[in-house]
Amino acid sequence: MKKLQKYLELFDLAVKEFIITASKIDPDFVVYKEGLTKKDIVAHVTVWHEYYAEVLTALVNKLPPRLYNKSTPLVNKIWLDKYKGVSLNTIIKNLEEANNIILKNIVKIKGVIPYSEKGRRYIPWKYVSAIAGHIKGHTKDLKRIKIRKP
Repeated sequence: MKKLQKYLELFDLAVKEFIITASKIDPDFVVYKEGLTKKDIVAHVTVWHEYYAEVLTALVNKLPPRLYNKSTPLVNKIWLDKYKGVSLNTIIKNLEEANNIILKNIVKIKGVIPYSEKGRRYIPWKYVSAIAGHIKGHTKDLKRIKIRKP
């Protein structure tokens, strides 16, 4: 449990750093050459976070989780559709809510956590470590473009 607690603290810090970094950049600022904006990146992280929260909630309630069985590009289309026309503040609020659910439920998990239908299974501390790594990558991208803000 000590190991999980350590990784949960690092995970929560990664989410908070992402939110702080994202809050400092114009939502329409293009981050990636594919045309994805900062708001798109926040929506992407949020939809995945909501997914992780749903999986953990199902497991805690001893229900089968609804796992993604689509390729990453198809899953990524979900966030583009779901958060189109939604304010950045609302998306960030949803990210924070999903993060709170993850923090509350992960400590109740006694076995492995499925990442996707055909994907790997993780013990809790590795699960949050993998998620934190994903978020840190996007935070790094946002920090890199921050200096180019108009």
